[in-house]
Amino acid sequence: MSQSSAGNAILSYIKYPFILGGDVAGEVVEVGPDVKTFQIRNRVIGQAAACAPTSNNPAERACQHYTLIREHLAAAIPDFMPYQEAVVLPLALLTAACGLFHQDFLVLDPPTVPATPPNANKAVIVAGGASSVGSNAVQLAVSAGYQVYSTASPKNFAYVEKLGATKVFDYHSATVVDDMVAAL
Repeated sequence: MSQSSAGNAILSYIKYPFILGGDVAGEVVEVGPDVKTFQIRNRVIGQAAACAPTSNNPAERACQHYTLIREHLAAAIPDFMPYQEAVVLPLALLTAACGLFHQDFLVLDPPTVPATPPNANKAVIVAGGASSVGSNAVQLAVSAGYQVYSTASPKNFAYVEKLGATKVFDYHSATVVDDMVAAL
């Protein structure tokens, strides 16, 4: 199957020409009449929704000077965080959240603020806890009250534990599966 026919099979609803891209970071320059969360000049990250079957709207595409972002797909970023660091969060966060909480995947209890206290009877395994998606998954699962057992390289154990993992295992170890089963 060619690359173009694969794209047509997966995203057949998209009207071409089309500019891909989803993660955005920038400053709010205008808000809609019903927007309550953001004001002009707020620093935000967001997930552009042009690829969503319900959108297919060129104004909602990333990789352009101005991108229309839906309020529920945006979040404020702190002043100390540069845009180039913040812009990597939307896709990693959404991927982790979808895998953990979406009705078609694990359907875990959702995270809360403040975080739900850890429950000894609720655990989840997050492979690659030091990766961008894994880091988000660890934090989300911990906030939902799950004990998180994760894998990483030994140099990243402290980082994944700082994110809230209950225990971190060396993914290079020949006994990693047995070690995780014993811990669980």
